[in-house]
Amino acid sequence: MSKTALRKYGYIALLCAIIAFVFWLHATGRISSTSMLGSALGVLVLGRIINYPLRHFFKGLAAFRQQQWERSEGLFIAFLEDLERRPWIRYLNYWNYNAYTHSLEAMAMNNLGAIATHKNQLAEAESFLQKSLALDPLYPKPYYNLAVLAIRQKKMEMAKSYFEKSRELGFSNDSFDQFMTKVQTAYAEVNSGLD
Repeated sequence: MSKTALRKYGYIALLCAIIAFVFWLHATGRISSTSMLGSALGVLVLGRIINYPLRHFFKGLAAFRQQQWERSEGLFIAFLEDLERRPWIRYLNYWNYNAYTHSLEAMAMNNLGAIATHKNQLAEAESFLQKSLALDPLYPKPYYNLAVLAIRQKKMEMAKSYFEKSRELGFSNDSFDQFMTKVQTAYAEVNSGLD
């Protein structure tokens, strides 16, 4: 079983245990509904406070999902600069759910690699993705993105190898052919307006 699968099952088990414990406390009268609500609000506020130093990362992720490559890139670089100035913030990610890695730096490097791929800066993309893997060699997303990069470079055997590694580590359930078709279709759509 992969590290990713173990984390997913672990998070589900922990969440179920917490929910069962809270319901048990409430059913046995050890905690009132008001106390439960107050505790939940306290946890939410604590989460917001803890996530504040990670704001550049989360804003970068939001921009990435909206395909705002330049903005996302700037935010991830700002986040990496934050990490360099205040190394202690890298430990705050343990508060957040992430099935693939707990290394914020590895996630940022992976995302910068994906952005560079979208911007057709292939050498830079490979550098970022390799740095991500150096930080966490069991993180499946950089392998997936290296597979995308290899397809862009028409290195199909290498792409298949990276794709299989990402699957082995728990990232994808698609067959290689479905994956390759998705990547080619996406890049065709993105580049269709260029003349």
